[in-house]
Amino acid sequence: LEGHGMNPNMNICIHSVEGTEESLVSPEFGLKGNLDCTVKATTQELCLNGGAKPDGRETSLVGIELKTGHFQQPQNSHMAQLALYTLMLSVRYGKTSLHDDHASKTGILLYLNHEGMRANRISPLVSDLKTLIGQRNSIA
Repeated sequence: LEGHGMNPNMNICIHSVEGTEESLVSPEFGLKGNLDCTVKATTQELCLNGGAKPDGRETSLVGIELKTGHFQQPQNSHMAQLALYTLMLSVRYGKTSLHDDHASKTGILLYLNHEGMRANRISPLVSDLKTLIGQRNSIA
């Protein structure tokens, strides 16, 4: 997967589809939405030279948001949507490997159209999530 911003590229191996159109509700944050797909996957972060990071391997639940249309570049609204879905997955499933099915800090934006597909990795920072929650609170 292609990293976006400060996120390095990563390899991913999807083991199973755990849910489709999963309804996510987080009263703690005042958020709700429907994640297109939740998969159990093993991810491996890559170094800048393309080699695997020795401590960058993890098996967890990863959210995938599907986008169709001609424009296949990550858009801010798409990244914000997936960042909040990733937060809600963490609330539902936990975010540490102490749980068998814990949520990843990474989500995947999968752009599909008649020309092909493009996958981008989105890993929101805590500061990004705080900003998005703050924006949500200002309009609620």
